[in-house]
Amino acid sequence: MASSTFPDTFKKSYVDSANYPLNLAYVMPITSPKLLEGLHEHLNETSTKLFVENEKDVEIPWRDLGVGPALELQKLNIHSTEKLAEMMGFKIDESTLAVTAYRRDPQCRFIYISGQTSLSALDVTRQIFTKILSFHQVMPAYLDFVMAFGQQEEPKDLRFSSFKKQVSLAPSVRMPNIPELDRSGQQFQLCYNLKHIARKDNVGFSNIRQAAFHHQFDVITGKTLWIVTAGRRDLQERYKDLTGEGAKVESKSFKTPIECFRSSLAAHTMFCAWAIENWRWYIKSLENNLEAATRLTILGPRGEGEHHQEYQPGDLQTLQSHEDVVHETLAALEANMRVFSSLQKFYSCLKKNEHFPLRRDGAEYIDLFTDQVGEFISDIEHLVQRASTLLKITDGRKQLVVQHFQSQSTENMEKMNSNMEKEAILMRIITIVTLIYLPATFVSFLLHRNDEMVTGSATFDSNHAALSLGVESSDKATVA
Repeated sequence: MASSTFPDTFKKSYVDSANYPLNLAYVMPITSPKLLEGLHEHLNETSTKLFVENEKDVEIPWRDLGVGPALELQKLNIHSTEKLAEMMGFKIDESTLAVTAYRRDPQCRFIYISGQTSLSALDVTRQIFTKILSFHQVMPAYLDFVMAFGQQEEPKDLRFSSFKKQVSLAPSVRMPNIPELDRSGQQFQLCYNLKHIARKDNVGFSNIRQAAFHHQFDVITGKTLWIVTAGRRDLQERYKDLTGEGAKVESKSFKTPIECFRSSLAAHTMFCAWAIENWRWYIKSLENNLEAATRLTILGPRGEGEHHQEYQPGDLQTLQSHEDVVHETLAALEANMRVFSSLQKFYSCLKKNEHFPLRRDGAEYIDLFTDQVGEFISDIEHLVQRASTLLKITDGRKQLVVQHFQSQSTENMEKMNSNMEKEAILMRIITIVTLIYLPATFVSFLLHRNDEMVTGSATFDSNHAALSLGVESSDKATVA
């Protein structure tokens, strides 16, 4: 099918997707152009490590739920721009801006962007990524969350946490209406990120990981969009389970706008549950590790003459590393708690927004959701308290090890001083003995030397006399 009724601003925005977010057809009035320029510059700087370069490396799981009158499920792994256009159902002639094919948006679309590992580039090219964001007119703030990913040696920006919203419900701030895609322009967008700790092959735990979530909801048509960026595929599988055949009806129903709204709250709940699981056991493992490393610090004997553990500088390094891990854990938990509180506050305010047409029918679902999030917040508060206690214990143990280390240094100095005192006494004894025996030795040496000189002089005189007598005898014989 063909149509020329698409807004020109939307068509130009899509054609100019390479310049995202500068190309967006609509941004909130309070959005500064400098902010968009800054995001675009940061995207240019990070693109080489953030995205793959070749389309042959692209893999984007894509699920469309509630497609067409039969509300069918369509799913595909995107590997090229052609497959992307096929899944979006949108083709445009970039020279004439003529739309040659399109189809309405599904009731719910789930796009999952990830990498081979949590430290590798995302399996999407920049071209495909910006086309996806431009087609769905994703709010610019999502770039801030995505740029925490990409190729890196160590996880970066783990301390970054935020919750952003863009509410376009009031008549003065509504987005362009695109009936061909079934977009009313009355929607809200959310962006947030959450931290997660995962088990590693049922033995130990992995590093702290994060995921970035973008959510759109059209309050008139019920059209729902999820774009999730993460290092691995676990959240994709969870969403499949949430909306699969064996899932609860309330989490996978998209017939009416209120059902779509209820299903979107179920997805939020699932993501929040993902963000709090395993933390209790992770903190417990940190407690056990600290106890194993410092048990003798508390219970080991330190009395005089008792055998005790000798501490090395490496022991302090181990405890400092452990303290840093607890700090990171505490920061991640507090970040999740702030996001949960923001999410709870947003939906509580949405229920009171006079421009939200589902505020009455959806009030019950909002109350259930905010109550559930409140329980999540309570759970995290307990975890934060436990982690804070562990942090204090870790610092106390570290200070105790420092004291033991200083005590060892003092003992070593005392031993050294004792040895030096013994050496000093020995030197005094040697000096005294030397002073006692040296004069006699010197006198004996002088006397012996004088004896040698006297003996030598007598010998010289006798030899001289003999020589003289010999000369005289010779003279007498010559005269005769």
